[in-house]
Amino acid sequence: QKQPVTVTDNTTGTTLTEGSDFTLAYSDDTTNVGTVTVTVTGTGNYTGSVEKTYKITPKAVTITTGSDSKSYDGSAMNVDHTTSWAKIGLSFPFNEYRACWKMGGQPLVQRLGDKDYSWEAVQSLIPQMCVAGLLGYAYACPDMIGGGQFTAFLDIKDNEFDQALIVRSAQVHALMPMMQFSVAPWRILSKQNLAIVQRMAQLHADFAPYIMTCARQAAKTGEPIVRCMEYCFPHQGFENCKDQFMLGDRYLVAPVVDARLERTVRLPEGTWRDDQGKLYKGGKTYKIKVPLARLPYFELVK
Repeated sequence: QKQPVTVTDNTTGTTLTEGSDFTLAYSDDTTNVGTVTVTVTGTGNYTGSVEKTYKITPKAVTITTGSDSKSYDGSAMNVDHTTSWAKIGLSFPFNEYRACWKMGGQPLVQRLGDKDYSWEAVQSLIPQMCVAGLLGYAYACPDMIGGGQFTAFLDIKDNEFDQALIVRSAQVHALMPMMQFSVAPWRILSKQNLAIVQRMAQLHADFAPYIMTCARQAAKTGEPIVRCMEYCFPHQGFENCKDQFMLGDRYLVAPVVDARLERTVRLPEGTWRDDQGKLYKGGKTYKIKVPLARLPYFELVK
């Protein structure tokens, strides 16, 4: 927004020509709202310089969508932009967002922030998904399998990936509302480990009717699909549990989120049947073997 400048010779009344009679120099920012300084310097038959200032002010802009129209007055913050952008998604049957603000309880898919390729990132998925659900974002996606921060993969050769990390990450995703891949598993995994990930994808498909039932319930009640243990079983000592979760009110999911091949599982009161058909009495803690191919989960029988 460089404003045009007219320079006149006060003695003759002649309008001077830029380039041959004078030059113009503007302060750095001539685009954003604020004050601009322009310096006029004489050349040729003219000498000396003079400075003038002018202001760039916000211009009212009207944005019209299918549902409403709003005027932008220059005062909006980044979270206002985020909210307005999310509202656009309400007009589409399929959507996915990286960030929402005060849009809980709406039919929007909210993906967790980009995760690094690391075990620490895998361990963050369960607690963050539980928090997303409690904030009203029931239809959440636990970022991408193996990590969605693409820069974490730039210097890794195909044969250098920690395959156990990719497999365990896929197992965390398998019984959550969405599975989404980042680095292609068929490119970096052995035949055996690729088969495990494929089974996890099939498990997700097998659970689709139940997950959809939970989604419909969330639409009616606002309850999360992925639920923290304390939410479902209050006052049973689960307030600090970060490595197991409930899918709806029926299935307890206990993935391995580190490099070990075993883990402890704490079951709430009741009778539970695991993924291998074995029955357990609740109210106890069990140490179980978890080879890389296994995703432990428990169905509440009674």
